[in-house]
Amino acid sequence: VAIVVTDVNDDSPIFFPASYSAVLSEATNNASVVLVVTATDRDSGTNADLRYRIVAGNDDSRFGVNPKSGEIFTVASLDRESTDSYTLKVTVTDSRVNPRSANATVGIVVSDYNDNSPVFSPRDHVITVPENFAMNGTLKYVNATDADIGDNGRVTYAITSGSEDLFAIEPTTGLISTTGTFDREAKEVYQLFVQGRDHGRSQVNTGFGTLTVIISDINDNSPYFEQPRYDDAVAENSPIGTPVMSLTAKDLDIGLNKLVNYSIVENGIPFGIDGATGLVYTTAILNRESSVNYTFTVVAENAQSDVLLAGNTIVFVRIIDVNDNPPNFVQNEYRVSISELLPLGTTIVRVSSTDFDVGEAGKVVYSIVGGDANTQFRFADPEKGDIVISSSLDAEKQTSYNLTIQARDNGPTRLYSLVSVIVTVLDENDNSPVFKLKVYNFHQDEDLSVNWAFGTVSASDLDQADDNRKIRYEIIKGNEQEMFAIADDSGIIVLVRSLDYETTKLYKLTVRASNDQAGVPKWPNIKYPPPRIESHSAGSVGAGSNATVPPLTTVRPTVESSWHLNDTATAYMHVLDVNDNYPIFSRQQYTAGVPVDAEIDAHIRTVVATDLDSRNYSTIRYTLETDEGQPNNLFRIDSETGSIYTSSAAQFLGKEGQHYTVRARAYDNFGRSPSHTNEATVTIYVLTPSQQVLMVLGVKKKFVTDKRDLLDELLENITGLIVNLDKIQTHKTETVYDTSQTDVFLHAIDPNTNQIVPRDEVIRILDLNIELIYELLGEFNVTRVIEAQPIETTPVDIVRLALIIAAALIAFILIIVLIIICCERRRRRKKKMRATLIGDGIVFGSPPSTLQLEPYDVGLGADEKGGTVTRENPIWVDPYDTWIEGSQAAGSIIAMTEDGDDEDDGALTKGNPMYESQEIKMNMFADTSDAESSDSDEFDAKTSQDNLLSDALDAPSEVSTTAI
Repeated sequence: VAIVVTDVNDDSPIFFPASYSAVLSEATNNASVVLVVTATDRDSGTNADLRYRIVAGNDDSRFGVNPKSGEIFTVASLDRESTDSYTLKVTVTDSRVNPRSANATVGIVVSDYNDNSPVFSPRDHVITVPENFAMNGTLKYVNATDADIGDNGRVTYAITSGSEDLFAIEPTTGLISTTGTFDREAKEVYQLFVQGRDHGRSQVNTGFGTLTVIISDINDNSPYFEQPRYDDAVAENSPIGTPVMSLTAKDLDIGLNKLVNYSIVENGIPFGIDGATGLVYTTAILNRESSVNYTFTVVAENAQSDVLLAGNTIVFVRIIDVNDNPPNFVQNEYRVSISELLPLGTTIVRVSSTDFDVGEAGKVVYSIVGGDANTQFRFADPEKGDIVISSSLDAEKQTSYNLTIQARDNGPTRLYSLVSVIVTVLDENDNSPVFKLKVYNFHQDEDLSVNWAFGTVSASDLDQADDNRKIRYEIIKGNEQEMFAIADDSGIIVLVRSLDYETTKLYKLTVRASNDQAGVPKWPNIKYPPPRIESHSAGSVGAGSNATVPPLTTVRPTVESSWHLNDTATAYMHVLDVNDNYPIFSRQQYTAGVPVDAEIDAHIRTVVATDLDSRNYSTIRYTLETDEGQPNNLFRIDSETGSIYTSSAAQFLGKEGQHYTVRARAYDNFGRSPSHTNEATVTIYVLTPSQQVLMVLGVKKKFVTDKRDLLDELLENITGLIVNLDKIQTHKTETVYDTSQTDVFLHAIDPNTNQIVPRDEVIRILDLNIELIYELLGEFNVTRVIEAQPIETTPVDIVRLALIIAAALIAFILIIVLIIICCERRRRRKKKMRATLIGDGIVFGSPPSTLQLEPYDVGLGADEKGGTVTRENPIWVDPYDTWIEGSQAAGSIIAMTEDGDDEDDGALTKGNPMYESQEIKMNMFADTSDAESSDSDEFDAKTSQDNLLSDALDAPSEVSTTAI
């Protein structure tokens, strides 16, 4: 007997050990395993299925535990500076039913990682020390803290920059002290950059702070003068308090330390000094005869300082003799007129003065002190008074000068007097006329009348005198044909000969303007009336204005002279086109050929007309005219290109050898009014292939097409015949096209008989002139001349013929189908009508001898009251079939009264014993001929029932019904 003892959950899990500890660096990565807690349970099965979880001590969720394995791991980064240790409570639970649990304590110590840098607080320090601060003196403690611990938080200090060997720092305490002396005058501010460095092993972190040291001033500099001696002079009769000189002492100190007080060391001298400003002045009336000069010492010392620092200098003052007589001019005013063309250095006037003083006080110097802002004048010798020209004069800029002349002596007081010199600058003819424009553009229509103004040129002269500024105009170049003349006093250019745009479109005239009156050439006294100014495209004087034009005093054509005061301009005389030319055809008579089997829009010939006018006036439009009595629908012309085409393809059959004459008309100006027209005749011959000659050329088709007219002209010159080039195409062999050669089909007309020359005769004439052909047609490279073969049907013709045949076949099939559809519809219509007769027109229910059938006119379209079948509402054969198949009982027939009305409102009458066992055999579909004849017959009521049914139904088959 085996007894199995089942387990019950009577044992709790047990941790071993009951407490755990670990040390974890704060730099540990996430998901790192810290340790594994382990518990055991004596139970088995699900009672021993343990699950772990953290129930306390993990408030900031830094750790997690694997519920099955008991692995405790990090789930977030650690920061020792925030939390340096954790005590976790881990619970393990066994079975899900009546679970038992146990707890374990996990202590985790977070070890430090050097993840913090030293931080100065405050980061920046500012202190002020005097410039006499002692060497090795203590300045300031700086302090930096590091949140790490141990060596990671231990800070060492150092000055990284700004020391200049004047500062030092104690590495461990951060005490900054001086290692030298200061001089504020050399440098006033020092900025020290202090580094704090920790001692981490894995890495070293640093922080920075600054210390700004401001050096304050002390009075350690003496005032000083820039010169050891100062010299000056003062007049002997100067009033008391007259300034002599101003002395300035400097002190490198600042603030109150640089304030200076001045004083004179000697006593008993006639000078004093302002203690604050250093101004030396007289304190008594000086007498040069008693003392020629004075020498004394001036001291400058600090004004507000406990330490008396001072500097001194020597002052030398010379007493000047009094100059009490100014120079006097001999005239109150000077006036002079001079030419503007006087050369530089020319003396224009001399001024003079006297001075009763002696020595230097009586020595006079002259100068210009006013009225000569541009320095046009100067004194050749300032001591002699001769005024000369120093820069070029220009009366056009300034005609007079009012000079203020100063005469100054050389005495100490430098007395002077003034006088005016009025200079008038006389105008000379020294300026050339200047055109307002260097290039003029005038526009006039070519039909401008002679003696009308074409345009006006204008020049100006800066000279002031009327005679000097008078301008004369002349044409000096470009008027060799003497088309224009110019009014010499106004610059009006006049047309003297008729213009022609087609001959000359532009005249370039060189016009000269001068005011030199010498050597005026003698010209015929050509007088013209004043130009009539009208509104032209670019008017003359006023470009189409109605301005009054001055009379033309003298009009001179082109001249050649050597006038030296002149200017030139270019006048472009633009001639504008008007529609004054007719279109001209390249020839007055054209000939061409049209094949007898020519297609619609076959190209025949291109006529070309040109017009010498420009713009729209030369744009040609073509029309085609036919003489009275000739067909006018055979040809058409392209209104823009002049190409003539056939307009009807079947008009030339049987007309071989005939010709047609049409008139090509050309209109200029797009054919719009106003326009000119001209015409040329075109004779078109009806050709057969037997009248054409084939000339094979060893050049490409485009070359021949571009030079078609030249080839035509050369062939006419060689043969003496009228040659027409009918067709130009790429040369074709039996199998391929040769693009390097060209086939030219041509025919010739005898100019005497106006008849087509047989091609054999054309070939004979060409053979006779073979050398001339090679000579004149060398660039065309004629390879052979042969008879033209009949034109073969091209692939396009074959396709067209095939399309026509296909269209005809389709039309035929459609007609057959239409006929079949009509016949079928007619047959079915008859069938419906017969079914109607059977259903409505045969009277049953009476003896055969009395059977009546009302006459019906089938197909007349009457309504029910008239007793006819209505086409718009036909009775199909289907009801008839249903009626036969559905009549299972005797007497199931339609009973009709003798007057044709339904006895039972059209319903089926049942139970007639008279016909219960009858069998009626009806020939419903008889021959067609019988059916057609019976359609129009009237039914006889005495006719037998079989015949009546047969005639009424008239169909091609038999239907047998039983028990009707």
